[in-house]
Amino acid sequence: MVVPKRQETSDESIGSFIGRRIGRQFLEKIVEPLYAGIFAGDVYQLSAKAVLPRLVETESTHGSLIRGATGTKTIPPNSDKATRSQLPTFVTMKGGLIQLVDGIVSRFNGTSIMLTTEVLGVSTSDARDRNTFEILVKGADKVEADVLV
Repeated sequence: MVVPKRQETSDESIGSFIGRRIGRQFLEKIVEPLYAGIFAGDVYQLSAKAVLPRLVETESTHGSLIRGATGTKTIPPNSDKATRSQLPTFVTMKGGLIQLVDGIVSRFNGTSIMLTTEVLGVSTSDARDRNTFEILVKGADKVEADVLV
């Protein structure tokens, strides 16, 4: 769990850094798809110092990502910009992202809402008098909707 830190100070790719620190399986299953979507690039061509500066600094300073992570402080949201820049790259709501869905659903009280529904296709409706969508959902007939999220 504690891999020795890299001695060389030159930049390395995200692929090299994550593969060395966390492992190839994590790199292939999580990091490659994530960063291909964000940067539309090859993780072996993207700079770890440019894209993951906090992780590279944590390795350099603490010698280990785990040791560095255990010393992380909680930073209040109203902190100045320099302090906020120390926050992790990816954060979420305390209660999870389901709060976002629950908030949207609560705003449409009394409206028919379909959650966790697989959408197979979307097109604009033939009804010219209003803007609607025709949605083809798995296991059902086409659904006409005013709003699609």
